[in-house]
Amino acid sequence: MGEERRKRERFPLAQSVELKTSDGTVISTNGVDISEGGILCRSGVEIKPGTSVTFQLTIPIGKREVTVGCSGNIVRCVAADGKFDIGIELTDQEYM
Repeated sequence: MGEERRKRERFPLAQSVELKTSDGTVISTNGVDISEGGILCRSGVEIKPGTSVTFQLTIPIGKREVTVGCSGNIVRCVAADGKFDIGIELTDQEYM
């Protein structure tokens, strides 16, 4: 087995995430997992590493939900099972 290289704990993320690129393109993805520094999504669309994106997440906190506006950069996009695993490094988060 390979050595674990992740520095932050990952948490499952089962929600749709719409990524918006700087040119206004909207790409539908499914969240796979999230950590303090990034998010992994899966999509049928390939996105070039280096692309800047914005998106919103809904996070349950107790009995309520909080919407968080996020921005980040695509750091990897790897073909997997006929889809693409898209790694996004978070650069900013804002509670809405």
